[in-house]
Amino acid sequence: ATEQVLVQAKILTTGIVWWWVFGKTMGGRKWFALVLLFLGAVSAGWPSDPTLGKRMHIDSVGVLLVILYVWVSASAGVYNEWLYKGIGKDDNIHTCNIRIYVIGCSVNLAAHLLHVDLSSLSSLQTLTEG
Repeated sequence: ATEQVLVQAKILTTGIVWWWVFGKTMGGRKWFALVLLFLGAVSAGWPSDPTLGKRMHIDSVGVLLVILYVWVSASAGVYNEWLYKGIGKDDNIHTCNIRIYVIGCSVNLAAHLLHVDLSSLSSLQTLTEG
């Protein structure tokens, strides 16, 4: 439950990254709405009955990993929007989706090929194994 509560910070970090990338200021109402949404999500994930022994607990490494996850996730979402609204603003939405999928598949295939032994044909079978 602790991780789920902390991950809700992604709501706020997405707003911050959006402001930083697009340079558009969000009005007070939008920031208030983001903070209210964040507080609602955190309160929904908070342990409901502390007498049952449920406590919020996370070590320092976990906090660092959650912070890293929150910023990377927010950045990825804003990056996709940047691709849609920046590079592909004149393109069809389907063309933009194909472009993003091709980039994603290419990066994942390259990562896979870096971690397998290409000297044997059987190593290519690991492409479809979990």
